[in-house]
Amino acid sequence: MALRRTQREPARYGGAGYATAGITTSAVGLVLAFVSILIFTNYILAAVRVVGQAMMPTFHDGERVLIWKVVEEINRGDIVIFWYPDDPSKSYIKRVIGLPGEEVMIENGKVLINGSLLDEPYMNVDYRSDDSMPGSIHVKDHHYFVLGDNRRNSSDSRYWGLVPEKYIYGKVEKD
Repeated sequence: MALRRTQREPARYGGAGYATAGITTSAVGLVLAFVSILIFTNYILAAVRVVGQAMMPTFHDGERVLIWKVVEEINRGDIVIFWYPDDPSKSYIKRVIGLPGEEVMIENGKVLINGSLLDEPYMNVDYRSDDSMPGSIHVKDHHYFVLGDNRRNSSDSRYWGLVPEKYIYGKVEKD
């Protein structure tokens, strides 16, 4: 607006119109950048801090990870952030092991999906456990079976059950 006035009546407004136009354009640009950053960090991507040792050696206590807050698809092996089913005021980070419709069983520390041994190349032998579950767990629709990578020190689906899909609010960004 100020720029148009200056162009129509340059003697009256002089260079002030150009300065006002520049300041206005810069201010609008800063506001748009700020709003874009807020939207991006609140709804698309965020950094979260890992608390505890359940995901070692993949992630260590205090480490920060980037998560996508827009979760369109969840696959086996994905690392997700979710509200703890027994206390939704707490967040957990775990690896997705069992998908909806599958039967999950753990025998002597080995995970079986529908009776077949699950290949877990991310597992380190130092963090593997030798525990077994008393029976198999059927993963209901819109639920997931999750485990920590540190099977010796992880509170996960072996102890408190399945994670409802609606509780999953982020997926860790892979390198």
